Amino acid sequence: MPIVHSLLKQNFKLGIMLSLLKIPKSTYFDWIHYRETARQREDHILKVLLHDIWQNNYQTYGAPRLRLALADLNLYHGTNRIRCLMQGTGVSSIMSRRFNKPTTTVDYNQRPNRIKHLQKLPILF
Repeated sequence: MPIVHSLLKQNFKLGIMLSLLKIPKSTYFDWIHYRETARQREDHILKVLLHDIWQNNYQTYGAPRLRLALADLNLYHGTNRIRCLMQGTGVSSIMSRRFNKPTTTVDYNQRPNRIKHLQKLPILF
């Protein structure tokens, strides 16, 4: 809306200007009277804190550890909220969980392979 303000300084009428720019009056007045909510202010502060904590810990902290680090500062927030704030800041852990391939264990002795010798015989058809 800086365009609107610059045109207002040049003594253009607001109604004509908004109609030419195809901006509804309600949108303009909502923008003029906009105030940041308490949640948005808190999110901004948390984003800065999260980035600092993440940077100071070699970029290895994920959402669960960042939540615990904030709890040490007496700031208690859920892991999902911290995850969303991390996404908004572009913060992500460079560590990843190890993938353990599932294994099968057999509790009994294996049966002997009785057809093993048949694989070596030529086919006579």
